[in-house]
Amino acid sequence: MKIKSFKRLISFSFVNVLATLMFTLSSIVLFRNIDKEVIGQYSLFIALSGLIANLSLFGNATLYSKDVVELCHRDRLMVLLYLISRYVIFFIFFSIPVFLFFGWSFIGLLTLIDIGVLKVLRERLFSSYHRIQDSILNYTYVLIIYSLVRFFITFYFVSNGVSFNVILSSYVILSILSIIYLFREIVDVKLQFNLFFKKSFYTEYISKGSVYFIPSLFIMGFDYVPSLYLAKLKDLSLLADYAAAQKVTSIVTILCGIVSQALLPYFRSHVIDEGVAIVKKKVIYILFASLLMYSVFLGVVTPFSSQLIAAVYNGQFDSNASITLVILFFSILFSMVNFILYPFFQSSGNENKIIYSVAPACIFNIISAFFFINYYGAQGAAISLLISLAISSAMSFIILFRTK
Repeated sequence: MKIKSFKRLISFSFVNVLATLMFTLSSIVLFRNIDKEVIGQYSLFIALSGLIANLSLFGNATLYSKDVVELCHRDRLMVLLYLISRYVIFFIFFSIPVFLFFGWSFIGLLTLIDIGVLKVLRERLFSSYHRIQDSILNYTYVLIIYSLVRFFITFYFVSNGVSFNVILSSYVILSILSIIYLFREIVDVKLQFNLFFKKSFYTEYISKGSVYFIPSLFIMGFDYVPSLYLAKLKDLSLLADYAAAQKVTSIVTILCGIVSQALLPYFRSHVIDEGVAIVKKKVIYILFASLLMYSVFLGVVTPFSSQLIAAVYNGQFDSNASITLVILFFSILFSMVNFILYPFFQSSGNENKIIYSVAPACIFNIISAFFFINYYGAQGAAISLLISLAISSAMSFIILFRTK
């Protein structure tokens, strides 16, 4: 891996961590000052936005980052613009039954626009475009400025008693401004609007991305099912507690993602030079060293910090929220296995086997979460996720030891 590319990756990863921290601080301000039912409704539509977004992308975000590298600048813009157009059309189509089932609300509408459309354009599509264009610094500047401005807007509006609808509206305006800056070259591209009336324009969109869509379909069972169950089986205040715990642990997850991004090119280069068998031994060493370090973190930090973090989020001590947070911290232990092993599978030509790790665990989570949440609420959602990730990591271990 080239030094320049590695430094760029580290810089990009650092900015993502910093931005995630600022988003978390914004969430803390909201959670401490806005009614839990309102936050629960907001959290529900965040989960729904992610679900609809993944369905509407059909795996094409990953496909775009892989397939347009060889194209010229103008063709990359053209492909991206058609991708965005079809994504928005499908997103609107899938949003209609969501509103019919969960009920219409202004909070829901603004959240779908901000998280489901604008955030996906900024963080999934435009970030890929700027990475391919070797102009990722433009994106990182926008991301860090956006996260800082969003935090100060949140703090100022909450301090002055501004309504939650106005706060969400400001998020949408801020997102639109960030996207206009990121994609200002779009004015030079002309679309062929007759394509929008052809069936092949949409069937091609679905079929091309299906290879990448199927694994993400299973991953949705981890990310969104617990939130939907909590909203329907329990109440929105419990969903708010679960969402707060997820927001805290997301910082650790982002750090794991950085390690995963760095390991992929490392494994690829060493597989070519040394072969799969030798790299497999290194993977095992890296895996057990990582698990050991995180176990120390759990043993030393979690018993003391979980109560403090839960209190910071809720404004008062809440033992139930604290237990949920501890369970989610332990679930990351199993997530780390996949964060390390998936790059090895991808670099050794075994990426098609990842589905055997994800699918059984996802199906178990969908079924078990229903029962656990009925009995234990937000803690039940965390327990179900913990067991599911344990199953997934166990399957990954089996795949690892069968890899030759």
